[in-house]
Formats: sequence, structure tokens, C-alpha cells
Amino acid sequence: MGLVWNSDDMAELYAAQFRDDPAPPPPDLPYGQFRIQFLKVFRDDQQVGWASGVAYSPNVRRMLSLARVRRDLPAGTEVEVLWGAFSTEPAWRIRARVAELPFIKQERTRDLTAAKR
Repeated sequence: MGLVWNSDDMAELYAAQFRDDPAPPPPDLPYGQFRIQFLKVFRDDQQVGWASGVAYSPNVRRMLSLARVRRDLPAGTEVEVLWGAFSTEPAWRIRARVAELPFIKQERTRDLTAAKR
């Protein structure tokens, strides 16, 4: 499965960098392709899986993760990803929605010959 991170939470994370209160560092943009992180995924304060890093998609215009989550969590389920606490900074929970893969459905691979009849 995948995760689509909440845009409002991400905007708040970046905005927090310009305030006086401690905040976790935001993800680097663009993110190095060989970096892998394993971030805890929660639902109702119970860990339900792991996200393997995060990357910004200019096509989807969202932060995305590949994830391993419990099988009983269908696409559309809201979860939270634990971000931060990499050293001495605080940790934040960023809302995300479980999504089926691939994130972008490629219609160009669909056979359109039957549609012409």
C-alpha cells in the first residue's frame, strides 16, 4: 500500500521552521533517492505499520510513502505517521491516508480496441 500525507500538516511542518518553538526538520526536497527511513504508522494510538520514507511527487502534488500496514486498513483510512525525534528535536504526527498502488493509474496501458466498436 501507499500513504498520501496530509498537505495541511506538511505546510505546518515547513512553517514551523520559521517560528521560535522547537520543531522536527522537514523532509529535504528533493529527497535523495537512496535514503530509506522506517517511520512508524499509527491509528488511534496503536502502531499499525511502517512507512518506508517519504518523497514529494510533483505529479500528485503531495508527499507520498510506500507502506506496510495492517491488512484490515482499506484505502482511504486515515492514519498518522510519526515524523521527527531523529536526535533531540520533537516528534510530530502527520496525518496520511492509506492508498492503493500505483498512486497514478496509467490509462495508456489499457486496451482501447473494444471501446472503438
